[in-house]
Amino acid sequence: MFIPLLEGMDIAGKTITADALLTQRTLARYLLEERVAHSLFITKDNQLDWNWDENRCTIRTGHGPENITRLRRFATGLIKSKSRDSVAATIAKLARNVRRIFDYLGMTKNSLPQRRGPVAEVG
Repeated sequence: MFIPLLEGMDIAGKTITADALLTQRTLARYLLEERVAHSLFITKDNQLDWNWDENRCTIRTGHGPENITRLRRFATGLIKSKSRDSVAATIAKLARNVRRIFDYLGMTKNSLPQRRGPVAEVG
């Protein structure tokens, strides 16, 4: 369904992003093998693979491998700085509910400090 939309575009060497609905092996294979593009897919619970197994990574050209390594290091460092649990334990918790990732990174209203009612004036 999405592949025909990409047919008329020059996407070689470009990064294509997609939400969980489009996170499919067929589309990934098409982008990487047939169109020589990079991909960044958002995944949901059962699609999430956080084992950092770089040997299985299919990004082999351009700056892709370096970018993925930096992203992995950034994520690991962020988890170490914010969590009392191990990296593996934190990743397992986040993988159970992808929404938590955005809360964890402070990217949602849920992650903002809550105000406790009106502030009383002194005077």
